[in-house]
Amino acid sequence: MICIKSISGFSKQGKRENNEDYVLFKEKHDPNSRFIILCDGMGGHGHGEIASQTVADAVFGFLKNLGKEKYEAQDLQDALDAALSTLTAADIYNDKKSMGTTLVVVVINRMNILIGHVGDSRCYLFDENGLKKFRTKDHSKVAEAIDAEILTEEEAFDNPHKNLLTRCVMSGKDNVIIDVDDLIIEDNYRLLLCSDGVTDAMRDKEIEECMINRDIEGALEIIDSICSEKSNDNYSAILVDFSQDETNQTHQSNSNATTDNNQTEETITCLSCGATNDKNAKFCRKCGAELGIKIKEKTTENLPKREEPKGNKLATLLKKFFPFIFFLLGVISMASYYKTSNNIEQKKLLSELTSLQAKDIYRMQQFDEFISDICAIDSTGINKDSVLRKDTILELYKKFRNEHFQQ
Repeated sequence: MICIKSISGFSKQGKRENNEDYVLFKEKHDPNSRFIILCDGMGGHGHGEIASQTVADAVFGFLKNLGKEKYEAQDLQDALDAALSTLTAADIYNDKKSMGTTLVVVVINRMNILIGHVGDSRCYLFDENGLKKFRTKDHSKVAEAIDAEILTEEEAFDNPHKNLLTRCVMSGKDNVIIDVDDLIIEDNYRLLLCSDGVTDAMRDKEIEECMINRDIEGALEIIDSICSEKSNDNYSAILVDFSQDETNQTHQSNSNATTDNNQTEETITCLSCGATNDKNAKFCRKCGAELGIKIKEKTTENLPKREEPKGNKLATLLKKFFPFIFFLLGVISMASYYKTSNNIEQKKLLSELTSLQAKDIYRMQQFDEFISDICAIDSTGINKDSVLRKDTILELYKKFRNEHFQQ
């Protein structure tokens, strides 16, 4: 049976002009301590502090008057519907904006707890080591962006629009749906209810670190200290330590026996651990996994490896090293190609040089013969002196050039 071992909490005004948060819980010895409620009156709406207290008191009163041994998810929805009617009746102000609030309510049964929430006030569950096992999902635009993988949790933490709600408890409405989660509680599990003034100042990891190796008062003291410095809103928190003196197998078998005939219609089975959950639950009450998420297909990493025939070992090695061999052959081919190309270019250049050298040698020989012919001319018949005239030499040179130097 689940019992409250210790419980404590606070609600602080913070840096705001008034406190619109409201917490409601009884001492652990009170017979009505089965209900724990936290509300955060919506900022920017008229009389948020009245709305939060009105809804909390109405939900508590409805559940108390039911007096059931075991509460179901529908009981929390009925309590919310009653609270909506009470809130609408209480909204007698002529404000343009209706009164509204968030809501987190915890109901303790013998072997499980029900957690209902509307808005962005949260509930966390930690195991005996202080590690987070469960957290409610905010009804906000930013939470929808996280689900759509548009934002990460870290980006959402600093997003200026993270307080824009998609669902809340507001006067004048009668169709608000409360999300209910059914969780199994083990011995020394711890529960935290808090308003967004806490989660705006502390990340999940920071909250989790506060729970490790600390009692309730020590953890609340750290949360209060951090929020008083970093939070710009009202901030409230309730911490509960549970004890459990029965095994959950009894609860599991009884639950399976009573719901076996209509399991398909009234329950949903967790794909992770196989536990049955209420059809309205979003998270598994046993393992905390989100319901309806398919289990990842088994990989072949843990399957026994098939032994290959000995004759295929060579083929396996070749297949394994083929990319490397192919790359090496490519390098050798490219090197050979460049080497051959270079040899061809060198031979061609050498041939051209040789040809040029042969032409130059031939031309030099012809020029020498030309000079010899010039020197052998008998000019006595042309001029009275022994010196050739310039125009005669120029004419002979042009003739020689035309004969021997034309390409």
